[in-house]
Amino acid sequence: MNLFQNLRKNQTGSAVAGFAFVVPLIVLLTVVILQFILVVLNYAAISNLTENGARLLRIGFSETQVLTISQNKISESNLIPKNSRISIKNEFFNGINLKIIKVEIDQRLVGISSIRLRSQSYAF
Repeated sequence: MNLFQNLRKNQTGSAVAGFAFVVPLIVLLTVVILQFILVVLNYAAISNLTENGARLLRIGFSETQVLTISQNKISESNLIPKNSRISIKNEFFNGINLKIIKVEIDQRLVGISSIRLRSQSYAF
């Protein structure tokens, strides 16, 4: 009987030590997964924003109207950081006036300073 009590005491110490190593790894993995989901959601949101801006440019809205509408969408959104940069650039490509709408955001990450997400769409 004494043998089983010693074995159970040793396993308890081993379980506590294993728990101390496993729990931080599980927490770290959870944080990394949540950060990845947030980055993907933000990229989808700014991609949608640039596509909507390009669509508005194609149907005849002015550049200032598109910038104003895009800024309003960002301020209404809880997902996109408020430090985003929106720009519209005109380029000529084979005699066609091509308008490029670009949105950039700096996404803050836990443990890493930040990453820059960019999306651009074209209207002609």
